[in-house]
Amino acid sequence: MTIALQRLTGVRPVQKSVDPLELDRAATPLARPKIRVLRGLAQAGLMIAVLAGGVVAMNRVIASAPERTARPFTPPVITVQAVMAEIGRHTPRVSAFGEIVAARSVELRPAVAGEIMSVSERLRVGDQVEAGTVIATIDAFEYEGALVEARANLQQTEAAIREIDARIAAERDQMAAAEEQLQLARDDLTRAEGLNGAVTARQMTSGG
Repeated sequence: MTIALQRLTGVRPVQKSVDPLELDRAATPLARPKIRVLRGLAQAGLMIAVLAGGVVAMNRVIASAPERTARPFTPPVITVQAVMAEIGRHTPRVSAFGEIVAARSVELRPAVAGEIMSVSERLRVGDQVEAGTVIATIDAFEYEGALVEARANLQQTEAAIREIDARIAAERDQMAAAEEQLQLARDDLTRAEGLNGAVTARQMTSGG
């Protein structure tokens, strides 16, 4: 902006450029808040206009987009070839890299405790062991001693049983003899009672 300044001395006007910031500074204190409010409203209106224009443009783009129609599903065509079945042995071959792991593992535990004296050479990872194969031996010294002691105890018990059986047989013989004596005593008592009755009857008859 330029302001024409004219002095009373009659000198011609001089054009002087003025900075807008200086005008703002020169403005009255009451005019400054109004200018700030107007600037804020102008900026807010500009932002609203930009947003509204974007929304309108987006709606037009969406409205102008062609509608998509779903295509009908067509199942794929699979071509197969039929062959005659034949009886045979077919072993598949698979080539691969990896580590072979057994499907199950078995933990071997002896039925008795003891010192292991030897281990079979067949007891290795991956080897097949048939039933009944000896894979390890345990020191049997203690168990052999226990077996000898158990046999001695068995023989002693059998001897005691034989002695008891002999006693039982003797007692049975004595019991049988006692039963025979008891029966003889009963028979003697029966005969004695019969004789006493006969004597009494005879005496009464002769006395009468």
